[in-house]
Amino acid sequence: MRTALLLVGCILYVISPIDLIPDPIVIIGWLDDVAVIAGTVKAISAGKKPCDGGAQ
Repeated sequence: MRTALLLVGCILYVISPIDLIPDPIVIIGWLDDVAVIAGTVKAISAGKKPCDGGAQ
């Protein structure tokens, strides 16, 4: 459930026209979107259990 909420929040922020830094400011405007995506990926990967290498 936490992962789904993080993903939905990230997607909504990235597609939202309301940003911390407006997207029309090229490159700089995309940095906040990239930061949100990176933070979401890090938060999701930190919550995952390590793989056992496929051993059964």
